[in-house]
Amino acid sequence: MSAAAALDQTSSLWTLVRVSGTVDLVLLTVSIGLGITVIGEGSVRGAPRFVFRHLHRDVSLIALALLAAHIIASVILLHLDVVPTVVPFTSGVRRLYLGLGVLAADLMAVVVVTSAVRRRLRLRRWRFVHVSAYVAFVGAVVHGAAPGTDRGIPWVAAVDVLCVAAVLALVTSRYARMHHHRPAHLLAAGAVSALALVAFVAWVRADNPSSSHTAPRSSAQQLIQGASL
Repeated sequence: MSAAAALDQTSSLWTLVRVSGTVDLVLLTVSIGLGITVIGEGSVRGAPRFVFRHLHRDVSLIALALLAAHIIASVILLHLDVVPTVVPFTSGVRRLYLGLGVLAADLMAVVVVTSAVRRRLRLRRWRFVHVSAYVAFVGAVVHGAAPGTDRGIPWVAAVDVLCVAAVLALVTSRYARMHHHRPAHLLAAGAVSALALVAFVAWVRADNPSSSHTAPRSSAQQLIQGASL
């Protein structure tokens, strides 16, 4: 294979990794939103609740399928072995951030699989596993918005921030419905969510905006060459 062909293949793989990762984060956000929506009984805004349950399931399956493409492209691009692909924090390349991505992928797979066999599990055990979707979301966000990724590109950073803001708003709203008779708890929850969002925005903006035009190439090189963290 010529050098030009190898470069084209690397560019195509890196594009697939970037696009699938960003879209998957959006789907995970939608899935969490639908999951919070279907909690409880009765209709949701005039629509039967089972409609949202089916949407929640379908979006989760699509996200898992896209995640598989993201992982396969990453494995080919980074020449990863099997173990670092499924066991978090065992890679020699960007161990922390890649490890968080692997952890998020593992948890997403567990949540989807256990949901498929929900009737065979105790409700309390299923709920405990399902809550790990929030951990998966945090891992996916940090993995995708880590230094050296596309977060220097304004629209990508905006997508990351909007996803985080949406999940924080949904979780805070859910908490408010559960503790509406405790104003102090509501105020504390709102403050924590606001601080978390401000901290995330500050972290994402830590990169120099002028580097956004070179982000794809530099990110790919850093990943392949094994950048720190």
